[in-house]
Amino acid sequence: ANDCLKVRVKDQSGTWAEQWQRCVNSNGWTFSYLDLSAYAGQAGLTLQFRFESDGASHCAEGAYIDDIVVEGW
Repeated sequence: ANDCLKVRVKDQSGTWAEQWQRCVNSNGWTFSYLDLSAYAGQAGLTLQFRFESDGASHCAEGAYIDDIVVEGW
């Protein structure tokens, strides 16, 4: 639980905001949904998938990301 995956968004003013994080062992694949409707209508958004580790030398694996779908309307 010391290694985390975070999702951050940089808006059109250049401000970063953390929108989601997972810092626990999920014991397998999980599905997550992130609602970014607060940013509707803004141009130039940046999404950041940030992997953070405490640097401990243990054999546990960190997070994986698979099948990212971005939808907008």
